[in-house]
Amino acid sequence: MIMYDSKIARLFTGRLNPYDYVTLMGVTFTTVSHTDKSIWDVMETQIHCRQYAECFWVTLLPSVLLGLFVWWGLALLPLFAYYILYWAEMLKLGHSAFNFEAEKECEEVCYFVMRKRFAWRKWYWKKELPPIKSIWDL
Repeated sequence: MIMYDSKIARLFTGRLNPYDYVTLMGVTFTTVSHTDKSIWDVMETQIHCRQYAECFWVTLLPSVLLGLFVWWGLALLPLFAYYILYWAEMLKLGHSAFNFEAEKECEEVCYFVMRKRFAWRKWYWKKELPPIKSIWDL
């Protein structure tokens, strides 16, 4: 889901977040109105939401079980799994497989039809990512 012209997005954008949107718990909040977003921007945010959902669902059962039997705080892990994976890779390597997949595939109109689950995994924790070839590059 994308929330346009959001005050939450204005709160989180700035020096630390140079983008005009922020994705929190699978919902994308953006500072611009729906008429100002291009189809590629919308596709990119939808790819990020799908990535968040994948990280959430894969960690849900193990973290709830650990939360019940070890420590209740571990039950909150699914909410932050995407951000933990994103920032661990960003801090260690300086780039993110999540961003790479979203930027690489945002121009593909039928990407969600042909996309495999966890498509970002093949680039995750790689030292170098291949260059992104845009359809607009001549």
